[in-house]
Amino acid sequence: MDPLLDFPLNPCVKGFPQDAPPLRLREVGEQGWNLFHGHLGSPVAVLRREVMDENARWMRDFLRRSGASLCPHGKTTLAPQLFHRQLQDGAWGLTLATPTQAQMAFHYGIPRVLLANEVVDAAALRGLSRTVDADSQRELWVFADSREAVEIMATHWCAEKPLNVLVETGIAGGRCGARSIAEAMDVARAVKASPKL
Repeated sequence: MDPLLDFPLNPCVKGFPQDAPPLRLREVGEQGWNLFHGHLGSPVAVLRREVMDENARWMRDFLRRSGASLCPHGKTTLAPQLFHRQLQDGAWGLTLATPTQAQMAFHYGIPRVLLANEVVDAAALRGLSRTVDADSQRELWVFADSREAVEIMATHWCAEKPLNVLVETGIAGGRCGARSIAEAMDVARAVKASPKL
């Protein structure tokens, strides 16, 4: 995490005080800034350690009792420190929204990423392939809801290990997802037919 803590901050960074001089992330705690005294810009997220500790204890207990696997969404915070804490507390992996966010998570040591979208950008698929190949512990999971998306993934995924693809289901008139069981099965068969997926 040292490279992250040495990350330079300045007024171009969301939430950074507009009248503060640039500094490194590791120096923020020394500034004495207080949300309630107007030191920080908005919007801002506030995390209370005692609440996080209690939530983590509750979630660890829930996972132990239920046998469930949890892959919490990390797009709101994009904080690798919180990602690692969630993994330590029993999360199976981290869910992110974009290929760029997935690259960032892998860069900071998150081994398993679920992208909550289809990836049909050829360059993104090739880049993620290289990133997954760079570390044998890395796993990437994505969604597909059409044969066309599966074909794009199969064409541009070039990692040694296959891309993990989940079939996304939806409802008629909805934003995404296969609209029927027959469509979902067609997508699943297309995934199964590709040695790359």
